[in-house]
Amino acid sequence: MCHIKKNILKKSTLFILLIVAQMTYSQNRKDAREYYNAGNIAYTNNNLILAKEQFSKAVELDSFFRDSWFNLAAVQLALHDSTSACESFYKAHRLSDPEALKYLNQYCKEFMGDSIKSKSDIDIFPKYIFENKEYPLFEKEKLNSHYIKILTKALKASKILKMYQKGKLIVAFYIDRNGNFQGNVILDGARDKSKLVKDETLRIFSKLVKYTPALYQDENIEILENWTLPINF
Repeated sequence: MCHIKKNILKKSTLFILLIVAQMTYSQNRKDAREYYNAGNIAYTNNNLILAKEQFSKAVELDSFFRDSWFNLAAVQLALHDSTSACESFYKAHRLSDPEALKYLNQYCKEFMGDSIKSKSDIDIFPKYIFENKEYPLFEKEKLNSHYIKILTKALKASKILKMYQKGKLIVAFYIDRNGNFQGNVILDGARDKSKLVKDETLRIFSKLVKYTPALYQDENIEILENWTLPINF
């Protein structure tokens, strides 16, 4: 049976609108943490239905709460709802949970089907287009140095990031089968302005270049593994 994770185990008008959004985001994260803790207590008491409800409320409030996604998946698996469990494990994995990939490979082959493949199985890696020129996104399974260079330049030119981001910024991402950037910021140094920094970072990743998806047997597919890019400010 899959285990769950607990705290002890895993440690102007526009300006006003931005501040209000940040306050709402912070409150949602706080409330999500309370539901998460309640879910852990319910699980410990073997009340799986209540645990599922609490973890579901947590991810509804904070869709980036990877531990809640993982624990929700564990409970769904215990309740024999493998389809929902795989969806939740997938969410946790895309948020860079270090254990979720193992359970996806163990329980979710049918869920992934032919549309999600490991990088070792694909025929052609994703590409990107910048200033009307196409480049491979990866060189020998490492991010293209040109891609890193133009992204770093754009990120460091951002007024929001200049103002609020300090230290290391780490982004985990993948390109979906439709050629869309999908990612999340797994580490930032913005403290109470974290949401502003994360939104701006992901906007730049999404808009700076145009992406094309990986191919397997001439079909667009999604690569199962995430890639990470650390940038120092």
